[in-house]
Amino acid sequence: MQPDDIETTGQIDALQAFASSAELARLREQAAAAKSAPDELDFLDVLGVFWQENVHSNFLGWLLNPAASHGVGDYFLKKFLLATAAQSSNLWNKIEKANWSGAAVQLEWHAIVNGGYGYLDILIVNPEPPILCAIENKVFSPEGGHQLTHYRKALENNYPNFTRHYVFLSPSGMSSQWEDERKYWTPANYTTVRQLVEQTLDDNADSISEDVRVFLRQYATTLRRKIVPASNEVQQLARKIYLGNRAVLDFLYDNKPNYVAETQQILREAIVQQGNWEIDQSTTGYLRFRPSAWTQFEAFETGTAFAYTKALLLFEFYIAASSANLRLTLLQGDDELIRERLIASVNQNPGVFNRSPISHQEASGPLDIRENILNDADLDNWDDPSTRAKIIAWVADFAQNQFPQMNEVIINCLRKYEAGQSLPPAQ
Repeated sequence: MQPDDIETTGQIDALQAFASSAELARLREQAAAAKSAPDELDFLDVLGVFWQENVHSNFLGWLLNPAASHGVGDYFLKKFLLATAAQSSNLWNKIEKANWSGAAVQLEWHAIVNGGYGYLDILIVNPEPPILCAIENKVFSPEGGHQLTHYRKALENNYPNFTRHYVFLSPSGMSSQWEDERKYWTPANYTTVRQLVEQTLDDNADSISEDVRVFLRQYATTLRRKIVPASNEVQQLARKIYLGNRAVLDFLYDNKPNYVAETQQILREAIVQQGNWEIDQSTTGYLRFRPSAWTQFEAFETGTAFAYTKALLLFEFYIAASSANLRLTLLQGDDELIRERLIASVNQNPGVFNRSPISHQEASGPLDIRENILNDADLDNWDDPSTRAKIIAWVADFAQNQFPQMNEVIINCLRKYEAGQSLPPAQ
């Protein structure tokens, strides 16, 4: 096998592995969630309390309490403990084997040590086997002083024979600002909380009452929209995926479709197929054309917008990475009267031209604007022949069903102007 063949085989293997990766599937799901999230009701936002730390601590305390009214027992509690203890196999095994149905949950645990005191947000104590979990919760506030050290020492004094699991919870999963505490406190983020709330809903559908189900869904919405917005989560995951697959993704980027250039070429071919349209002054992203019949009028050749064409009117496709719109544009010219007459003629035919009435003070601009030809499905299936066929069919349909009426109005205006006949008054 030649070196070039080996390199090609390696690229193919890397691309196939990336395409089937779990992280990429997760990114697709989160991107879809980010797109739909703005339409969801956010009850904590409506009440104006989504930013209050104690609201989140109270909710978590309720959900972590196996005896609370949510109806899922110790399901959420155990899932949370295992997720936050994943870095320590020894601790994870102890949590996994323990029975958590009798665990007690206390909010604002009063921590007293060395004459000082403070309030730990959530304390979970399991009597047998003796394991506790301390959760310090930060939503929109920073870590205060040496509070984590204070809480840890107080728990060591009060629960000396317990296995102690310390969790520092925040939207981003930040670590303690004090290096000495980082080896004790496990950073956890609210993305994990949101995922566990949604997993609780999915896995306990038969045991959760409708009111609890609504409550949990609403809380997940609050977390997604206000605490860990999906867009931020998606960006973080995208960054992680890129750094882990940089060579593959750079190769993909180098070989991605050039939507603008390829769309422009397809449209150019579709225009030529009509037979009575001529390609005019065009640049990247702008494909301009004129009907051949318009060039017979001297008034049409009074445009001054471009150095290489004197057209006063041009159809132009404005082409971007995800869109292609057709416009009929009135350009600048040295005969103001014909420009006014063209605007008046367009205003007299609102059913023909797709835009609101135009003021004759407008120096230049679109007389007609059509809808975007492309959509997300077209971009996803760009190499499918049906996408190319759709673009060509759109141009053919416009040429057959919309253009003739527009053409008649424009030609009548130009003809009457050059014949000196009465025209609609300028508006």
